[in-house]
Amino acid sequence: DFLTNSNNFDLSAKQDGESVNDVLLPPWAATAEDFVRVHREALESNYVSEHLHAWIDLIFGYKQVGEAAVEAHNVFYYLTYEGKVNIDAIEDPVLRQATESQIACFGQTPSQLLDFPHPKRLPRPRNYHPFTMPTASPQPQAFPCQQASISRPWSIALIHPFSNRIVTLDSDRILALHNWAPNTPGPLGLPFTFEVDRGTRSRRNITENIQSLFDFEGKSAQPRKKVAAPFAEGISVENLSQCVAIPSDGRFVLTCGHWDHTFKCCSVDTGRVVHS
Repeated sequence: DFLTNSNNFDLSAKQDGESVNDVLLPPWAATAEDFVRVHREALESNYVSEHLHAWIDLIFGYKQVGEAAVEAHNVFYYLTYEGKVNIDAIEDPVLRQATESQIACFGQTPSQLLDFPHPKRLPRPRNYHPFTMPTASPQPQAFPCQQASISRPWSIALIHPFSNRIVTLDSDRILALHNWAPNTPGPLGLPFTFEVDRGTRSRRNITENIQSLFDFEGKSAQPRKKVAAPFAEGISVENLSQCVAIPSDGRFVLTCGHWDHTFKCCSVDTGRVVHS
C-alpha cells in the first residue's frame, strides 16, 4: 500500500510539472506486490543470512569507526557520529544553528554496540525438523499405531514443539500442554514417551484406544484451558494458525483476529489473558 497512492492524495508536482503519484517501479517488477515479494525473498535468502554479520559490523560494530572503518570505506562526516560534538557547549548561535541543521538534515550514525567482529550465523541443517531427534540407528523404523475414531470434526490450529513438551491449540481454542520425552522409551515398544495433557482427556473425540496407547488410564482429567476471546466470524479453521504464535520461551501464546480487534497474550500454563 505504501507504493501506491490508493487514496488519491494530492502529492504536489515535480519541477517539470509532472504530478507525483504512485512510486515508479523498476522494469522487473510487474506490480507493487511483486516488488515487495522479490525484496522479501532476497532479505530472507540464505545469502543474506550468511552475510548478515558483515552488515552488523558496518552499522553497529567494530567497522563503524577507527582504522577498520577507513579500510572498509565506511567513513562519514564527523558531525554524524555520536558524541563528536557537544551542542550545549557551542556559544555562537549561528554556529549552533548550523550544526543542528547539519545533524538534522544529514542524519546520525547509530550508537556503536560492538567493538569486535560479530559471529557469523550458523547455517540450518538441510534435514532440520523440530520433531527430529538424533538416534543411534541410521535406518528409519516403523512403529504400529492404533486407529482412533473421531466422533466429530476437530482440528489442531497450532503445534509448537519444545525440548520436553509440545503445545497445541485446537479449533475450539482449547490449549493443551503435552509432555514429550523423545529419548525415553514408552509403551508398545515406542522409542519415545508422549503423555497427553489431562485437560484434553475429557474430550469426547479422544477415545479409549488413544488413552491406552499413551498410557494415562486412571489419571483424573483436569479442566480444559480455553485461551483468549472468541475469534471473528470470518476466521476459518484453515486460517486460524495464522492468528496464533508462541514465543521461543514457551510461556505465552499470542493471538489476534478476535471479534474486538485486539491482540492478546495468554499464559500457556493457565490459558488466562495476561495482556490485551
